[in-house]
Amino acid sequence: MTWGSILSESWRNTLSGTTHALLWGIVTFVLVVAASCAEILQSHAVTLQAQEYTDKGASIITLQAPGHIDPDACEALNTVEGVRAAGALALEDERLRLSVLPSAPVPIATVTPTFPEVLHADAHGRAGAIISDQVADKTGASPGDTISSDRGKLNVAASYAYPDDGRASGYGYMILVPTSTKSAYDECWVDAWPQSELVTGLVYSALIPSKDAEAASPKLGQLNSTLGAHFSGATQFDTRITRFAPLAVALACFVLGFVSIRLRRLQLASDLHAGASRHDLGMIVLLDTIWWLTPALLLAELASIIFTTALGALDDVAPLILANRIIWAAAAATLAGVALGWTLTREQHLFNYFKTR
Repeated sequence: MTWGSILSESWRNTLSGTTHALLWGIVTFVLVVAASCAEILQSHAVTLQAQEYTDKGASIITLQAPGHIDPDACEALNTVEGVRAAGALALEDERLRLSVLPSAPVPIATVTPTFPEVLHADAHGRAGAIISDQVADKTGASPGDTISSDRGKLNVAASYAYPDDGRASGYGYMILVPTSTKSAYDECWVDAWPQSELVTGLVYSALIPSKDAEAASPKLGQLNSTLGAHFSGATQFDTRITRFAPLAVALACFVLGFVSIRLRRLQLASDLHAGASRHDLGMIVLLDTIWWLTPALLLAELASIIFTTALGALDDVAPLILANRIIWAAAAATLAGVALGWTLTREQHLFNYFKTR
């Protein structure tokens, strides 16, 4: 039998079995899409929780030791792997009295150059003070503006958001003044993600050694402790209900592939009895399977991409990788089921197939 006859026979059998092929394709498509979307949703939920954890400042470690923080050592933590930003802060005793807010003097703090990055304040290269969003709202000032105060003109380089979401109080109404002074600071803030016990331990390296332990009284904590000391995303991901989805889909598709051939065992055994070569007929079976399996999986891939896009997570490759694990598992398992079904189909069983049809 030539390849031309194989393709001709495959096309003839495909046309005659279009209904069955469509059925297998739809079942496979629904099964794979349902599992893939569930996996994407579970993965995205963990991602959203991680985003909330970092957005609310729970990933920011604070070391408080008034007058015992080495600014250079704190800034050096920026070079540690996993540290997104680090900087030191020193509160001034005198508040700043602004011309537009004479009755509400603003607390002012001296900070190291990279401290504003911990609070996601981007000065875009501008020199000047960093004001909180509350100060910006009350003064109407924005980056690039100048504010008059009892200490003279104050250039506004940037502003930072400090919502009331459980963060430590006292920093939402404040003005930060970046400086390179080498004097001792009061606090060292480190935004570390993912969380690491190593990084947490290294934060203590910002302490200035002191013989008086009570004078230093270092206090390690979080900027926002309401979401827990440690993010449990890894545990949630490892224990998600869809973690066995690839295996479950593979087993289901293996059965589908096997059944799709066993339901045709009488026809296939008859073709073998009529003189068709087992090898050539096997190729026809493979082409028939590919004919309905490929569109189903391609559509499942497209559905996964559309679903991920709808969730706004297309820039995160993890959900699509998880979805493709299911899609490829479905492809391999289906073909394995078809192969087993074909292997068990024998010409000598034709009479038995006929009796049990």
